[in-house]
Amino acid sequence: MRQYYLKNANGAVYDLTKVKKSFLHSVSGLGYERENTYQRVGNHFATLKSRLKQGTFNGIVQFWRADGQRDYQAFVKFCQFEPITLVYNPNGNKEYFSRGSISKVVYDEAKPLQAAITFTCTTPFFESVRVVTYPGDSGEYGKIYDYTYPYRYSSATTNNVTINMDSTEESPCKLTLYGTLVNPEWRHYVNNQLVATGRVNVTIPANHHLVIDTTGDEFTIREYDNLNQFVADRYQLSDFGTTRAVYLRYGQNRIAVDDDGGNKVTVVAEGELFYASV
Repeated sequence: MRQYYLKNANGAVYDLTKVKKSFLHSVSGLGYERENTYQRVGNHFATLKSRLKQGTFNGIVQFWRADGQRDYQAFVKFCQFEPITLVYNPNGNKEYFSRGSISKVVYDEAKPLQAAITFTCTTPFFESVRVVTYPGDSGEYGKIYDYTYPYRYSSATTNNVTINMDSTEESPCKLTLYGTLVNPEWRHYVNNQLVATGRVNVTIPANHHLVIDTTGDEFTIREYDNLNQFVADRYQLSDFGTTRAVYLRYGQNRIAVDDDGGNKVTVVAEGELFYASV
C-alpha cells in the first residue's frame, strides 16, 4: 500500500495513512512538467534549456474520529513549522522525499471532517545516498553523525567516494572532509571524465571537518568542530579558479580528495538523487 507522511522542521512526524484517524486520498500532481525553451532551426526546433517546473501535490485529508476537529487543529499547527518534508513510499519498500510547505488548506465541516490540502515543492522527489570512507578503508561503511533521512549506501575506497546515479536530473551533494587537512582539494569524475574541481586554501585541524554543500538554498563551504558546531565560513578562501560545487549526474560519480599534506582523508558524500517523478 502507498504510504505518505510529513515531517516538520521540529522533527515531528505526521502519518497520513491512518485509516481510522487521518487518511490522505484523492492525490493528484505526482507526475511532472518541464519548462522548455526552443530555438527554431529551419523546420525543426532545438532545445536550448529544459528544467523541471515547480511541483504541487493536492489531496484530501479525512479526519475520521469523532473528535476530528481536534485532529484537524493538531494537523494545521504541525504544518506551521516549515520546511515540511513529504515522504512518499509508492510500493512499500522505498521512501522518496520532497521538501516544501503546506501552502493551502481548505477546511470542510462535512462528516467525517476533511480538509483539501496543497503541498508546494521546493525540491523534486529525491532518494538519499550516503557514502563513507575512512583512512586506509577499502569499502567499509560507518556513520559519522546523525542524519535526517534513511540512506542507501554506495561504494567507497581510500580518499574516494563513488555514487551511481540512475536519474538524468542534476542533483546536489554534501561533501564532508575530516581533518587534519592542508589546503584540501577535490576532483569530480562522471563516467571517468573530469567535470569539476575544487580547492580551499585553509588548514583544517584534527577533529574538525570541512563541509562543501550544494543541498541547501545556497552553496556553502564551512568548517565545523567535533561537536558539529559552526567554526567559520571558508567560502572566501576557496579557489575561485575552480568549479568547487559538486552536482551529481547520470552514471558513475567518483569524487577524489587530496591535500598538500598527503593525508589519508575520512570522506563522507551525501547525495540527494533528484527524480522527475517516482
